Amino acid sequence: MPDIGFDAVEADVVDHDAVQRLVDCDAVFLAADTMRARLVINALCHQYLIPVWQVGTKIQVDADEGDVEDVFSVVRHLVPGQSCLWCTGLIDRTQLAEESASPQQRDAQRYIAEVPAPSVVTLNAVAAAHAVNDYLLTTVGLTASNPQAEWMRHHPLQRRLAQQRTRTDEACTECQGRLGAGPLARLPVKAAGRS
Repeated sequence: MPDIGFDAVEADVVDHDAVQRLVDCDAVFLAADTMRARLVINALCHQYLIPVWQVGTKIQVDADEGDVEDVFSVVRHLVPGQSCLWCTGLIDRTQLAEESASPQQRDAQRYIAEVPAPSVVTLNAVAAAHAVNDYLLTTVGLTASNPQAEWMRHHPLQRRLAQQRTRTDEACTECQGRLGAGPLARLPVKAAGRS
């Protein structure tokens, strides 16, 4: 097996200098909790033609009763020009705007205190394992590149796998508008020295 280069970067991916470290990568795994990180990596994927595997976990709770309604982990393979987090509705404009505000602005907008995040280590491990398998199988040519690819969701409560259809909009400025632009387009990162 060829050597794999690994460079640890302790920085926020929405910072200009941090994301510049990723433009020469062969693949990116996204395991971030923010819409801003999704926006930046989605743009990086299409702009620099880098395949991305986004992994995550969601626990849906009934707002009134507090009962757990669903638990799932996801693997979303972003293929440049073929699948887009923006087109599929997985980048929320409202949450993106809130994350882009300063800490003081966020505090002024918040109605209730944040609920501590639940422990989802095992669910994230399942998603990461599926993503690495998909990456390995794709890299060695054991899976076909399919523009109508489906993303995978693992639902442990129902003991089932589900698939989510990807989509792209021909008028999307985030995937189609950036496609292959490389350094000719500006990534949606925050300027140096800003929060």
